Amino acid sequence: MGEIDYACAGFSVRPDFAEGHNRYWQRLPKPGYWFTGAERVDMAKEVRNAPNCKLCQDRKAALSPNMVSGEHDKVTDLPDVIVEVIHRVITDPKRLTKSWFESFMDQGLTPEQYIEIVGTALHVFMIDEFCRGIGAPLNPLPTPVAGAPSKYRPANTIDIGAWVEVLPFEIASDTPEADLNGKIGFNVFRGLSLAPDEVRTVIDLIAIHYLSGEEIGDFRCGFRGTLDRYQKEAVATRISSFNQCFYCTSGHAAMLSVSYHFTKSEQIDMTGLTDPNCKELKGVPNSKALISFCDAFMDGDDDELSAARQALVESMGAEVMVDVAGIASNFQRMNRIADSTGIPIDPATNEKGDARRHKMNEHLGINAYGSAANTLK
Repeated sequence: MGEIDYACAGFSVRPDFAEGHNRYWQRLPKPGYWFTGAERVDMAKEVRNAPNCKLCQDRKAALSPNMVSGEHDKVTDLPDVIVEVIHRVITDPKRLTKSWFESFMDQGLTPEQYIEIVGTALHVFMIDEFCRGIGAPLNPLPTPVAGAPSKYRPANTIDIGAWVEVLPFEIASDTPEADLNGKIGFNVFRGLSLAPDEVRTVIDLIAIHYLSGEEIGDFRCGFRGTLDRYQKEAVATRISSFNQCFYCTSGHAAMLSVSYHFTKSEQIDMTGLTDPNCKELKGVPNSKALISFCDAFMDGDDDELSAARQALVESMGAEVMVDVAGIASNFQRMNRIADSTGIPIDPATNEKGDARRHKMNEHLGINAYGSAANTLK
């Protein structure tokens, strides 16, 4: 298997992107907890096939996906139930429901298997989306590695009101998941807990694409990369709003507000941030170019994305464009983790914080998202 190398991208790409993507590409074809290496690589093939599936296209265009029946166009021999999970999570994440999830349990899929499928699909999807963002070809999929799944399930998971059990924030030092202690401070980080290696990949790659878990709580700067923290949060919120992910849009709009205040010592007016018709965020430098890239990235038109990519390069530089593509692709993954696991929103620090968040959500229209029903407990 050749190593991932973004030298062909035509832009300078930070080496940690390729390094992190290679780490996952090396794990992808190996046997997992419940699936063989060949099955996991087939899942990656279905990730790439999902946007071309006629059933998925018809469902996405329908008022409700339940109004459209039929069979998926698939390119592998994976069971239909696995293809359904992958295709729906990739193509229509904003309308996932607990009853949809429970239907797979009725078909014999276990929560542990479901989580490995989702984790595998979304890590591949994020890396593919990064390639699309920077205008690079997709990385060739690795060759499957022979072997049997381990059938391992963590013993110390708990019920927090999500669709699946998750690891606790504090993990005992004598467990196989001890290395995750102190690293899963947000519910979305532990949404894939039933397959701990998927959580490890979340932690590994989010630190490259966006911020590490430890850095997320520090609003003073943007850490690695070229963007200020509030610019990163503007991108994160804009992408999440396209997916109508209540968990991420609400959380990162709040982080935008706090980080802007820390940096500028003033409040930001976020009016329009979640409105597709708004093309500029007052007070955020180069917001027109940033929002234009996000919108083109989410609209899916290759020509529009190419033009927005070039405009961002010309206004802010190639390094910024690569960083924005990294953030955008990360939130394509994180939104889907939140909405495919039904994790509850992280609690505010106090009642005043909760009231401020609710007011902000109302102002930005976030409370109207369908996924709020899964996230607000």
